Amino acid sequence: MKKLILSLLILGLGLICAYAAAPVQNSINYSGDTILNDNEVYIGNPDVAYNASYPQFHNLPIRTRTSRSVSQVIYLESEMAGKTGLITHLTYTYISYGTIRNNDFQIWFYYAITDIDDFGISTSANGTSLPYMPYDDFTPIYYGWMPDLPAGRHDLVLELDTPINYTGGNLVIQAFSAYRIDWNGLNGDFLNTTYTGSARAIGGSNGNLFVNYPADVVSLYSAYSFAEPHRPNIKFTFEASQSDPIFNAPTDLEIVSVSRQEVVLSWNAPDPDGDGTLVGYRVNRESETDLVYFDISNVTTYTDDIEHLNLLEDFEYFVQAIYEYNGGDIFSEPSNTVKPNFYHILPVTVTRFTAHSVSSGIQINWTTETENNMLSYRVLRAEINDVNAARYITTNDIIPQNQVTTENYNYIDRYVLNGNTYYYWLEANEINGTSEIYGPVNVYFEEIVEIFYARTFMSNTYPNPLTNGSVSAIDITVKSDETAELRIFNIRGQMVREFTGLTSGQHNIKWDGRDTDGRYVSSGIYLYQLTSPSSHEIKRIVKLN
Repeated sequence: MKKLILSLLILGLGLICAYAAAPVQNSINYSGDTILNDNEVYIGNPDVAYNASYPQFHNLPIRTRTSRSVSQVIYLESEMAGKTGLITHLTYTYISYGTIRNNDFQIWFYYAITDIDDFGISTSANGTSLPYMPYDDFTPIYYGWMPDLPAGRHDLVLELDTPINYTGGNLVIQAFSAYRIDWNGLNGDFLNTTYTGSARAIGGSNGNLFVNYPADVVSLYSAYSFAEPHRPNIKFTFEASQSDPIFNAPTDLEIVSVSRQEVVLSWNAPDPDGDGTLVGYRVNRESETDLVYFDISNVTTYTDDIEHLNLLEDFEYFVQAIYEYNGGDIFSEPSNTVKPNFYHILPVTVTRFTAHSVSSGIQINWTTETENNMLSYRVLRAEINDVNAARYITTNDIIPQNQVTTENYNYIDRYVLNGNTYYYWLEANEINGTSEIYGPVNVYFEEIVEIFYARTFMSNTYPNPLTNGSVSAIDITVKSDETAELRIFNIRGQMVREFTGLTSGQHNIKWDGRDTDGRYVSSGIYLYQLTSPSSHEIKRIVKLN
């Protein structure tokens, strides 16, 4: 059923004095063009002095004193207070000084968007073109029958058949009324631009067009007319914005207990003041490489089986609530996260497990932070990434220290071939017979060929003599597994320069004739001396300025 609502704000029963004296109950406080709430825009003020020439009605876009009427009224974009969206209702607050029975009146409302802000004239005479917007520019938005209009001040509320999708621009509202006659077949022919009979239009800067049409425009009808020449105030009601649904998350997630076999979690149910129906929870376990979840019923605790997990890999938990909403499942935002700590329950905490090539093979290294009731360590190796294909390579068990301090271990696998890739695992065995496997780590073995240096010695320096601005080079070979030092002395035995930390291998030492302070030494004879555990050698160089 069409909703045409009269909000009765009765001030009097047809008496002007009663209206003037009585307070207006539940009426709108018009204070100019403004938004009074989130979805309403008011334009105009119904309490301005009405036109005394038209005391019957004030502020309606139709005229009920004549059998037909039509109007076009422009409401400027600047008056819409920046509001856009679907306009679902039009409201006209009117003042009547007597009850008018209008149940035989039909009314039509249309809208259009324009860039003009007035119709440009004040009056017109017989045979003159009157300004208007063409009928075809308008879209129908309402049709219905007028109710009785009682005396007093009231709101005439139209719930639109087709909401106005207002996105901006000047908004034109066109209204028709007809007494007991169907106007549907008129098709806008009444809006001719030339009139042969008397005609009256009132418009101009107020953005209104009110016309009394003569009978001979459309011979079937007579007395097309308007209400009084004024601009009707109006309230545009926009469709209330739909806020996003709220799906509250669980709160206060915590770890109740931790063991090597399980982690027990608990949390609080979400705030019930939200959308949807709570049907369960999703428990998430997330690591750097994986996310695993478990959907459970509407309970606030969960026990996670972790026996199969590598407890040295960090992971954490968070929980989401599952809601039934619009026929489907919706997940809330995550709860807080919690991270289990296994250090206090593990017999051993291995914090490092690596392998790399050395000259004698591949060295496997591991570091532990705590050891408790540990029996042994063993190393396994395979040429593919499959622990089931691995074989033990440690001939003897490596015995743990069983300390709470940091311990470092290593083992060298000497039976490897150049150009092969090997995978290694570490088996940690407990006294109670259980064990934990760590790894794998993989290494591509490339044989490191070491040159053996049998002795430490040095060559003659060149150039010799040495002058300022030139550099003298000394080639030195240091025996394997030794370190050596080169020192330069003046003839009085004072050291002027030294080069230390020469490791096994070959070195090319350059001296520019400067001392340790960066100053050129004086002319003379200098001695350079090479010293190592197995060698002591002295040679001479001449310095010229």
